[in-house]
Amino acid sequence: MERVSIQLEELGLTHERNSEMLLRRLTGSRDIATLQVLANVVEPVKGYTRGSQQRWTTLGPLTHLVDAVSTDSAGSREVSRLIDGLLSDAPRFAAGREHLRATFTAWRDNRPALDALIARAPALKEIAPLAADLADLGQAGLDALAVLALNATPLDAWRDERVAILDRAARPKAALEFPFVPLMRELVFGAMAQSEMKTMTAAEWRARVRALATPPRRGRGSPLHLVHR
Repeated sequence: MERVSIQLEELGLTHERNSEMLLRRLTGSRDIATLQVLANVVEPVKGYTRGSQQRWTTLGPLTHLVDAVSTDSAGSREVSRLIDGLLSDAPRFAAGREHLRATFTAWRDNRPALDALIARAPALKEIAPLAADLADLGQAGLDALAVLALNATPLDAWRDERVAILDRAARPKAALEFPFVPLMRELVFGAMAQSEMKTMTAAEWRARVRALATPPRRGRGSPLHLVHR
């Protein structure tokens, strides 16, 4: 996808350049680094559901963060790839760990600056809940990495607190969503399931973590319910 995006830009499309232009419009500043921390890991909601999130038509002005972000977030894909690589490196959990730690720390520590930016820019008011979610996701990720490093199984209450954060972050806001949340769930459930590695192969354990982290669906047409083990 990255290569295709660059090729499209060579053909004259302005999707890459216009994104930064729209971020400058939203912030009213050339300094968009703070907003990019969030913009780089969110995507517009899918399935024509934007109308339920915002009052919007195709004739409306491009004045929302959702108008400035990619429909295929490279940052989100990178986070998902790193988490998958880390869990696939059981029981060492070393692959990509420092990169993930730096990313989660940036999410957590970016919140004060992002909150200050939102307070100054009226067009960004609607993304305040997303700023809070990203900071919480960063802390949850750091907590999971710490547990994996200790090779310890936390209490169920630890899991429930972090799953609550993930469930909240999974709900779209301002017509935007975090596509990497399912992998973050795997990270949390992987931290809980370390003791099961003693009786499983690495591949079996990885499949087990995926199963634990996947919320079961009820019958067709029924709402999605989350069951926390």
